Amino acid sequence: MIITQQLAKSYLKVDIDEDNELIDLQISAIEEHLKNATGIEFDDTNAIAKLYCLYLLQNMYENRTYTVPAKEEINPTAVGLLLQLKYSYSTEAEESI
Repeated sequence: MIITQQLAKSYLKVDIDEDNELIDLQISAIEEHLKNATGIEFDDTNAIAKLYCLYLLQNMYENRTYTVPAKEEINPTAVGLLLQLKYSYSTEAEESI
């Protein structure tokens, strides 16, 4: 697990329990997305993976719609983090990550 529910709720500034199931679902989806996008299964020791997951979580939690405005662009920081995670770690080093 890259991020915990406690960290997620702290990052999102959520202090209610009603959204716990939603946050857990989003965490699972984000971590699966990261593994699918990079081919590497990261854990909570990788700060870049953790930050990337938190960025995506905030976006998913705050923007619960299927569509976005036409001119809205992907956060360049998130793109840069994903590219680093994808190309800076080899699959051989996966066990140490």
